[in-house]
Amino acid sequence: MEHPEERYYKLNRFFLMASGLWPYQKARDALVMRVLITVVELSTMLVEVTSILTSEITIDYLVDLLPILIPVLGSLIHLHTHIIQMDKLKEMFNHMWEDWKLQMTNDEVKIMHKYAEISRFSYLEVS
Repeated sequence: MEHPEERYYKLNRFFLMASGLWPYQKARDALVMRVLITVVELSTMLVEVTSILTSEITIDYLVDLLPILIPVLGSLIHLHTHIIQMDKLKEMFNHMWEDWKLQMTNDEVKIMHKYAEISRFSYLEVS
């Protein structure tokens, strides 16, 4: 899906495709990426949880374990929440493209470009 203002969203599209969450991606490719990510993250969690069973549980041990376990769990929840909300994500992108197509004054175009650029830089920082 190509749009004139797509330069602002190429990074988003790249990361969403890599995680199988791009709404316009082939269903098979998206499924492969989602399964791969889920298997890797679940195996990471499995290793960490089994280490609990073989180790003496102390505060130091938990302090070492939780920084690994919590982000992986959060990432899995985040991925599967987005999968459930895929229709809304696609609808959001469609609304975005429609907003860019509207006839706007020069000032409105400048504002849209300004906020799209801010969004792009914010996404770069987070990733």
